[in-house]
Amino acid sequence: MRTPRTITLLMTLTAVGALSACSPSEASVGMGIPHLSDLEGFEVVPVAVDGVVRVTEQGCFTLDVLSPADQAADGLWVVWPDDAVQDDKTVHLSDDVSLTEGSRVSGDGMIVALNALPGGADENSMIGMYGRFCGVDTSNVVVLRHVAEA
Repeated sequence: MRTPRTITLLMTLTAVGALSACSPSEASVGMGIPHLSDLEGFEVVPVAVDGVVRVTEQGCFTLDVLSPADQAADGLWVVWPDDAVQDDKTVHLSDDVSLTEGSRVSGDGMIVALNALPGGADENSMIGMYGRFCGVDTSNVVVLRHVAEA
């Protein structure tokens, strides 16, 4: 017969095991990266965008936008082109370019408020959750159609 102490120990071990199976490893960070295709029906009116990639403690990729000069800002959360793939704190592009903290990039896209994106105003939508997890409330987002290392 199991004692209450044994039952408590078994329940604790089961809970810890379940939580560790659901939690990310130390090597993986953030929620992944959002892609342009996640913004179904959103039309990007492109402008040239240049900046420096940053990776936050939460594993979110942001861009310190250098141009367009009238929209320069630090730490804008990035929605990536569909060919971008995250691997820990690196984003790989289809042309075998890898971007990480400090990478200088250029491309085209649009700088827009999170709430202007499909689902951005809904904190329960994927884009809304991504943005809020990455600290975007009222600040802008960089939606990239194309990006390359500068």
